[in-house]
Amino acid sequence: MELWPGAWTLLLLLFVLLLFLLPTLWFCSPSAKYFFKMAFYNGWILFLAVLAIPVCAVRGRNVENMKILRLMLLHIKYLYGIRVEVRGAHHFPPSQPYVVVSNHQSSLDLLGMMEVLPGRCVPIAKRELLWAGSAGLACWLAGVIFIDRKRTGDAISVMSEVAQTLLTQDVRVWVFPEGTRNHNGSMLPFKRGAFHLAVQAQVMLCPFLCWVPSPHQPFLCWWRLVMGASEERWGLMVLPFPQVPIVPIVMSSYQDFYCKKERRFTSGRCQVRVLPPVPTEGLTPDDVPALADRVRHSMLTVFQEISTDGRGGGDYLKKPGGVGEARL
Repeated sequence: MELWPGAWTLLLLLFVLLLFLLPTLWFCSPSAKYFFKMAFYNGWILFLAVLAIPVCAVRGRNVENMKILRLMLLHIKYLYGIRVEVRGAHHFPPSQPYVVVSNHQSSLDLLGMMEVLPGRCVPIAKRELLWAGSAGLACWLAGVIFIDRKRTGDAISVMSEVAQTLLTQDVRVWVFPEGTRNHNGSMLPFKRGAFHLAVQAQVMLCPFLCWVPSPHQPFLCWWRLVMGASEERWGLMVLPFPQVPIVPIVMSSYQDFYCKKERRFTSGRCQVRVLPPVPTEGLTPDDVPALADRVRHSMLTVFQEISTDGRGGGDYLKKPGGVGEARL
């Protein structure tokens, strides 16, 4: 019984020490401030996900739940003093499926995504996110598409299902074609999955039911399966669908206010630029490599432009050895 006062006293001393230590680290150590901000950023998202789960669960797994997540996340930029400027939002096709491709710099991309996310649009994410506690469950309820990048066969199967979902459920998807976060202020080579998806969605195998009359009746069906049969037949036929364009979105460099390597996270400004849609009509899988390279080139050009004009990522790309000196 005599140990309890000492234990409580120790806890009280630790609490008082933290009260003095944390503000000291906050004002005196930029690295500590960086870790505090990132810890709060991730923790706050997990907490908001806990609040969103019961609301989203009412409808079950539904792409419309993404509106709820977007509404709950929009305020985070104000907590960190980050101003997000969106340009070119009129380039989004008004009423058709499309594939959004965007550069991927860090977890802060979530702020730009929520600012410009179009209706009925869900991101494609790595499967590991599904196990990220409350955030994974909230994403699943919002219709986020998870892909196991280590299993190529499973990823191809999922992408085929996504192609059908694009057209049958009028859904748009958001893809980071670099495949991973890129902290060096440039763009990694694009993986081609998003571009195969857009091209593949133009032609799909669709089931249909055809009634074939008896030989004594006029042939009333335009699709002839079996001569002289008098029964219903199921089959598959290839139907052309309207093109599924690529909509590139570029987020300016964060280097003026965020740098993981330097442990720096301050307030700043980010510009999000929506580029004109890139048509895919008439393209085949053989055209995908050229399509991916063309889209990356246009995005990289815009990335360098908006990251050096003083309205996006600032002057980082103007520094000697910066990405602005990279050759296309």
